[in-house]
Amino acid sequence: MPNSLCLLHASPRKHGNGAAICAAIASHLAQRGFSARLVHLEAEHIHPCTACGSCAENPGRCIYDALEGDLARQVLESIAQAPALLIVAPVWFYGPPAHLKALIDRSQLFWEQNGGPMQGPQRPAWNVLTAGRRKGERLFEAGSLILRCFERQMGFAPKEGLELRGLDSPGDFSASAEAQEQLKAWSAGLKWA
Repeated sequence: MPNSLCLLHASPRKHGNGAAICAAIASHLAQRGFSARLVHLEAEHIHPCTACGSCAENPGRCIYDALEGDLARQVLESIAQAPALLIVAPVWFYGPPAHLKALIDRSQLFWEQNGGPMQGPQRPAWNVLTAGRRKGERLFEAGSLILRCFERQMGFAPKEGLELRGLDSPGDFSASAEAQEQLKAWSAGLKWA
C-alpha cells in the first residue's frame, strides 16, 4: 500500500513488548483510517557494515547485497519508499540494539548513492523507545540521536516520539494500562500525507 506508514519493529524478540506496541499502533491507526506496513527487523538477516568502501566506489551497491539471507537492502528500500516511518525499538546500554545499528550503518550506501541525505520532501518519522529501567535522566538520549540522524539521512523529518520506561519482560506492555494509555494518546497525533 503506497500510503502505508512503514512500522519498523526493531526488537529481536518477535513476541515481546515491541510486537505488542506495534500491534497497538496498527490498531490505533486503523481506527482512524490509516494503515501501517509492519517490517520486523530480523537480527540474523543484517550483516554489519565493515567500512570496506565498496559503496563509495560503486554508489548504490553494497558487497553484502549478494549475501544469501541478508535483508538490509530490502528493509532500507522499504524505508526509503515509505511516506512515513515509525521505529519501535528497545534501548540497550543507552543505545539501539546491535542489529538496528547494523541496519543504520548499512544505510551508508544511500548516502554514497545520493551524495548526502536523500533529497525531496521531508516525510515524517517517529520513534517509540522502550527501556526496562525506570530511572535515568539521559536514558533515551543516545538512541534518539542515532535514530534521528538515520531518519534525516533517509529523507525524513523526525517528529516527537514516545519513551516508555519500565518495560523489561516480554509481557510488561500488555500488563501496563498506563503504558497502553500513553501510547494511545500519543498515536492519536500521528498523521502523514
